Amino acid sequence: MIWLYLKQSFQLMREKPYLSFITILGTGLAIGLIMIYLTSHRSFGMDVAPEVNRHRTLYVKWVGVESKETGH
Repeated sequence: MIWLYLKQSFQLMREKPYLSFITILGTGLAIGLIMIYLTSHRSFGMDVAPEVNRHRTLYVKWVGVESKETGH
């Protein structure tokens, strides 16, 4: 059964090389972008080599300044 699928795919590649190239390139690009996203997302909170104490880091969302006289 697998040999039949392989034969069909090679025949399609020979008949329509441009469409096959676009399909393979699109699939590879999608998989690559998903891998890049997952790698960057997972490494943000992990203790990776240069940032070994990341679990002890404090993240501040905003900082404000207030005047002593007016209170604003």
